[in-house]
Amino acid sequence: MEAQLSWGAVTAIWEDPAAVSVAGLPVVLQVMNLRPWPDAPGSGWRAMLLSDGHHFISAALPPYVAASPAALGMREGAVVHFPNFELRVEVRKRLIIPKELVVLQTEWITIGNPKLYQPAH
Repeated sequence: MEAQLSWGAVTAIWEDPAAVSVAGLPVVLQVMNLRPWPDAPGSGWRAMLLSDGHHFISAALPPYVAASPAALGMREGAVVHFPNFELRVEVRKRLIIPKELVVLQTEWITIGNPKLYQPAH
């Protein structure tokens, strides 16, 4: 059975990140890329690209989450729920920083044909 991603989540995060946090809607995304982050603010951070099946967005996995039992088995293709996360908002960039994650599927084929989200403004 194919995992159910939060279709449109990346667009919502780009367009109104505060509303996404306030609404408390489940955010379920697929891990497209997972690697060490050498330019991170400290050691143990991991860089990620996450997809909602249509668009992808950057994420930074802090060391305490990266070392959690759930994250240790995670790899590219995994489908992940983020019950608690922070959004860093900068000009022309959004970054999800998970504070907690639940791996729903450890691996899966790429869902959809995700592309970089291009904001209209």
